[in-house]
Amino acid sequence: VSSRTSSFAFKGKDFDIPTVAKRLNVGTVLEGSVRKAGDRVRLTAQLIDTQSDSHLWSETYDRELKDVFGSQDDIAQSIVEALEVTLTPKERRAIQYVATSNALAYDFYLRGRKFFYSMTKRNFHHAVRLYNQAIEQDPNYALAYAGIADAHSLLYQYGESTPENAAMANEASSKAIELDPDSAEAHASYGMALSLNKRHEEAEREFELAILLNPALFEAHYFYARDCLAQGKFEKAARFFSAAAEVNPADYQSPVFLSQIYFELGRNQEGMASALSAAKAVERHLELHPDDARALYLGAYSHAKVGNESIAHDWATRALDADRNEPAVAYNVACVFVMLEEREKALELLELAVEMGFGYREWLLNDPSLSSLHDEPRFKKLIDRLS
Repeated sequence: VSSRTSSFAFKGKDFDIPTVAKRLNVGTVLEGSVRKAGDRVRLTAQLIDTQSDSHLWSETYDRELKDVFGSQDDIAQSIVEALEVTLTPKERRAIQYVATSNALAYDFYLRGRKFFYSMTKRNFHHAVRLYNQAIEQDPNYALAYAGIADAHSLLYQYGESTPENAAMANEASSKAIELDPDSAEAHASYGMALSLNKRHEEAEREFELAILLNPALFEAHYFYARDCLAQGKFEKAARFFSAAAEVNPADYQSPVFLSQIYFELGRNQEGMASALSAAKAVERHLELHPDDARALYLGAYSHAKVGNESIAHDWATRALDADRNEPAVAYNVACVFVMLEEREKALELLELAVEMGFGYREWLLNDPSLSSLHDEPRFKKLIDRLS
């Protein structure tokens, strides 16, 4: 099953079903709509076999909003029957499990996830506010606590490297596990929080448990890989970035990090293949989101690696123009300028990133794209500043 993150990239876009299926590498697509009027909701859903472009099943549900999760169960069971799938008892329980029965809490949670995945400092703050609103509606909503933890973890990594953010990530993820010990998302969030607090062995156990609970959870593999990279464990990081890319074929981040690691390890052929794959994935993403700064700067890095220097420079400049006040943008565009051998610009941007709040020292020290700067006095001064 393709991840929600990959699938929802096509929401509201004008792509036909065969194209979507090819991009997601799936044989069956579920599509539909939700229309809300007052306290009532109409759900339409149809299951399509992509090879024959024929309907396997379709249905319309008219329900009160409070019963929307009952419709969700009905749809899931209808899909199982249409695909003639035999479920294990554990899988049946998973279909029946609902993280919250409060429709408004669920709505706030989904809105928070949308902001979270934009990967900017200001939107992490927006995500936290929405997750807190979800918790106001349902105080036992474990996924919302996990979302708060993730937002604080990435705030720490991308722009506000404060003890408070590390502590909040730890507190919220611990609460998520307390509320739902079997939540893969909660354990992945706790692993990331432990990683920020340099409790790496405990973090690895949490990531392993998250993957055991849900092998298809992208964040479990991706966060685990980032933890390994921050420690300089490049071989292990490569393994989990590869797993993250398999789980979410539409993700462009994992192939970028993979290419960095492979080049650092001297595995240049694999590095070039990953860089080309990443560049193509970014181009597909930019078709849907042309002003996404993160896609632009990671795509710029990939193009620089494969020798497309003019594209790399153009995309890096566009990323800066899109979000100049974001520490993560300044940091990552600096990485591109290192590749383009514009070291002065790179150092200026790294200094700017640190001034704006970037302070993830372990990442700075172990990021393969910055290894050529390690002997630069200005870089050493930045490291000392974060000690």
